[in-house]
Amino acid sequence: MLVARRTWYLVLCPTDTNIVTCKWVFTIKYHLNGYIARHKSTMSYCTYVDENLVT
Repeated sequence: MLVARRTWYLVLCPTDTNIVTCKWVFTIKYHLNGYIARHKSTMSYCTYVDENLVT
């Protein structure tokens, strides 16, 4: 969808660069009485390298 709306453009990755994968982690923080206090999101970077993904 982002490519269709031209928000992002896909480009080829240079061969001399390292690819770092990441993912978003969403959590919900609660008050002591059980009500939702806030929604929190953090970006987590993967520190391992899966050689099967890199071709």
